[in-house]
Amino acid sequence: MNLKALQLRYATCLVVCLPVVSGCSGRRPAPEVLARVGDRTILVEDFRTEAERRQRLGQAIPDKETLLRDMVAAEAMIQRAKRAGLAEDPVIRRELDRMLVAKLKERELSPRLERMEVKDADLKSEYERNIAKYTQPRFVRLAGLVLDVPEGATDAKRVETRARLTDARQRIIKSPAPGGRGPAAQGFGTLAIDCTDDPVSRHRGGDLGWLRDGARLSRWPVNVIEAGFALKAGEVSDVMDASGGCYLVMKTDERPAAVTPIEKVRASILQSLRVRKEQEVRDAYLA
Repeated sequence: MNLKALQLRYATCLVVCLPVVSGCSGRRPAPEVLARVGDRTILVEDFRTEAERRQRLGQAIPDKETLLRDMVAAEAMIQRAKRAGLAEDPVIRRELDRMLVAKLKERELSPRLERMEVKDADLKSEYERNIAKYTQPRFVRLAGLVLDVPEGATDAKRVETRARLTDARQRIIKSPAPGGRGPAAQGFGTLAIDCTDDPVSRHRGGDLGWLRDGARLSRWPVNVIEAGFALKAGEVSDVMDASGGCYLVMKTDERPAAVTPIEKVRASILQSLRVRKEQEVRDAYLA
């Protein structure tokens, strides 16, 4: 039997009082009362509400007598639990308090959250405000040769060291090492084996790896790295004197700075804004 039919049948028998518990005298109860349980009454509206609740939860709705009997039994147990003092139990009180808060938020806070929206103007403003976050910096790949010159070395030693790197520079310009982008970039190639005192890069063509703007390497002087950044891809610097030795640097590759389009980060920005706005709505509600 569907809900409407069940309600219609009850509308025709409101005068009936079901003697399920105490409280049913010979007098006819008010038309809307279906049953009395102790000092409580079960009304037609209560019956309708329970049937609608079960229907909303996808539960089967039994025949009217069974449904009303279930309601009466539930009310009787509620009253017995109260007489037993369970309503004053601290644990139950806390659970009830949490339920009350949850219901209050469902009634008052949830509609505010549902009305919240993130506009395109908000999204664009957030993107522009954090443009640095979505900007990929410039990267360069350098290769270098270094020959150590001990402190206190003679001028002749310095001239000899510079001459070795000058010769290496001329040789690499005349006959560049084969290679390409990424790990295949050879830089100074096999020339580095005999022309550098850097054990890390000696067998990698002097490759120093990819460096972002402003990067520093502990083994290499700042002015040497900056000179490498200033080169064009494939160019080799002049021989430079710096702390501890003589240096030669080459720019083997470059990746220009790039800004990620807003379309590619739209979803993440939108999610971030929603979380922030939801928190603002919650804070305003609690205030």
